Amino acid sequence: MEVLTPSPTAPSAAPSAAPSARPAAAPAASAAESAASPTSAPSGTRPVEPEVPGTWLRYDASVPAGGVRLWVRTPPEALGGTGAAIALDECDDLLQAIDSWLAADLDWQWNPAGPAAGPSGGPFAQAGCAAGGDPVAGSFDRCRLEVPWTLMRLAGLPQAGLARRLRWQRSAAILSICRLRLDDAELSDLEPGGALLIPDSMGTAWTGRLRIPQDPHERGYVVDLATPAEPRLSTGTSGKSRDPLEPAEGAVACEVRMALSGPLPASLLAGWADSRFSLAEFTVDRIELWAALPREVCPPGQLATGRLLPWGRGWAMLIDRLHWRHGADLS
Repeated sequence: MEVLTPSPTAPSAAPSAAPSARPAAAPAASAAESAASPTSAPSGTRPVEPEVPGTWLRYDASVPAGGVRLWVRTPPEALGGTGAAIALDECDDLLQAIDSWLAADLDWQWNPAGPAAGPSGGPFAQAGCAAGGDPVAGSFDRCRLEVPWTLMRLAGLPQAGLARRLRWQRSAAILSICRLRLDDAELSDLEPGGALLIPDSMGTAWTGRLRIPQDPHERGYVVDLATPAEPRLSTGTSGKSRDPLEPAEGAVACEVRMALSGPLPASLLAGWADSRFSLAEFTVDRIELWAALPREVCPPGQLATGRLLPWGRGWAMLIDRLHWRHGADLS
């Protein structure tokens, strides 16, 4: 990999680069988006409803793709086995709709060890749920559903009746546009104003991967980067794998990422959006160099930030700022 200083004739500007009582499961995440149509990803985030006083009860259910959780808020005086059974029974209509969506007869079990503070995130898609059939303002507060991302991708878009009762929360994501290895000399050459070639962009079909942080580096939905200012989900994308990122002797395995404006709609990360869906509204004019598989010489984390610079038949990263320098502490 070559670290360069931009030549006087190289373009100086980059184009903009451009979420009976049944036993129970786990909490639905804070509300954000309802699953919209099967052909598009929601672009707006709904305001989170005010918190309803009470204590969370956690219920767990298992499927081959992982554990599902349901959280139900209940008054502190209703805690205990009897209160847990009553609270779950009041969600029976919602649970039947979830069974139908996941094509499973979920056996919900109350988990008395669930933290009373409620859902805390993790590798789950999260949604606020309306327990009743016709959601109204404030009805998404009492129940929260957490579904593993692997199961979200397998189950597909919920049926319309259930989709109206779920407000999916946006989730953190990573848009990887290149993987490369840098040796000690190349790491030392990184400097503001310098350029780092993006080798993947030099080919005829430049693609990246959109994934959640918990996914391995080789996973993710294929993103077409033919026009970097308007990255698009690739036709027929389905979470395809690429070769694992392996460590190399004397080099640091790195990843170039296109910065995102914030968490993304769950429909994008679950694979429910149209192929060719544009991600431009979710990206910003910044790219980042990260140490993906760090060594002792290079800590994990962000190494540099910059922007895309046209370079010959492809692109380079014009470095604006170093966050780490080989052999130096920039903190």
